[in-house]
Amino acid sequence: MPKFIDLKLGRFDSEASLRGVLRDALRGGYVEVGVVVSPSIDLNSYGPPTYPRVHRVAELSTRDPAWTSKLRPDRPYRSVLPHTVEACRRAAGLRMVDGIVLPPSPRRMIFDEVCARRLARSGGVVEVGLAPLLGLRGWELSATLRVIRRELRIASIRRVPVLLTTMGGAGPGVPDARSAVLLAESLLGISRDQAMAGLTDVPAEILSGMLSLRKRGFTVAREDA
Repeated sequence: MPKFIDLKLGRFDSEASLRGVLRDALRGGYVEVGVVVSPSIDLNSYGPPTYPRVHRVAELSTRDPAWTSKLRPDRPYRSVLPHTVEACRRAAGLRMVDGIVLPPSPRRMIFDEVCARRLARSGGVVEVGLAPLLGLRGWELSATLRVIRRELRIASIRRVPVLLTTMGGAGPGVPDARSAVLLAESLLGISRDQAMAGLTDVPAEILSGMLSLRKRGFTVAREDA
């Protein structure tokens, strides 16, 4: 039975907003989740059987001039949301960066061949959040999907793994784990196996520390190699 993991369930400012979403995630089939929360929120009180296992993860925006100084080694997953090609290239080359978030942009690509090459060399992943896509309609959705599909094709050439997240919290409009696999396959144009891996094998590898070992230069074979 697959072990579904949403490594970035959402961003939360209070425990009140977090609690219900964690319950929804467990009902949706996720056994582990990552959340972006304030350091003041204690996650030790959340876990099985009432909640999924919870990890504190990080997402930094390159709009913040000090984003590089906020990369902390104590987070199991550190991602960067780039807003320019140049920022993406810089982030992709940093070993402290585990993932590059593909922003939902209808007009231009942010992730290019240089980013893919650097990310492959540093051992990172590309991340696609499904919830932001569900909020788009019409031409904006079509144009955004064309951009993301092109970026994912570039990533696949360099064999950069794809991580799928909801990044919006479970609940109305955000599918359960198995529906998320089908949604990703349909929207992103990736295979069923790749979509499944994006919510199972890839996040499990990150949490197990295998990604970190490769970034430090150790040879760790992937199962699909």
